[in-house]
Amino acid sequence: MATRQERAGPAGGLAGPEYLAWLEAQPEVTYLMGAKTYRLMSGFAVGKMPEGTTSSARRRGVGRWAHGASKVVFSSSLEDPLTWANSTLVRGDAVEAVRAMRRKARVC
Repeated sequence: MATRQERAGPAGGLAGPEYLAWLEAQPEVTYLMGAKTYRLMSGFAVGKMPEGTTSSARRRGVGRWAHGASKVVFSSSLEDPLTWANSTLVRGDAVEAVRAMRRKARVC
């Protein structure tokens, strides 16, 4: 019977050290998310893991890779200021906000 590591592959799956190192080596990006994803991922970034998460996932710092990245959060339920570093709250139309970001990126 294959071990958990063998089933996950040599990189240890999506939370393995090789994958996390690859993520850190990628070019700067802006993450777009809604309120639910923001709450979950910002919790990961400070070490809050969902019930049942293994201690090895806690040691690896799942979610830490996005801490320094720019994040745009579309929500009518969250309040400013957002606590996760480099996060911007957008309350308006998400489609229009993304179009404006793309136009601005082309100009820069």
